[in-house]
Amino acid sequence: MKKEDVLASYLINVGEEVFKLLSARGAKKEDAEDIIQNTFYKVYTLLDDLTESSIRPWFLGWH
Repeated sequence: MKKEDVLASYLINVGEEVFKLLSARGAKKEDAEDIIQNTFYKVYTLLDDLTESSIRPWFLGWH
């Protein structure tokens, strides 16, 4: 499997985890989707600066 495919799969899993977290905290479906989409865009623009170990904390706002 290509590195890009592994990363895409990983980000999808993290996105699903964040969606569940946002929903559990009362976010509307559309708002949660917007937050995740905006975060995916930010991750994409910073991909060259992120490492595998720093993506999840960054995505979840633990940076």
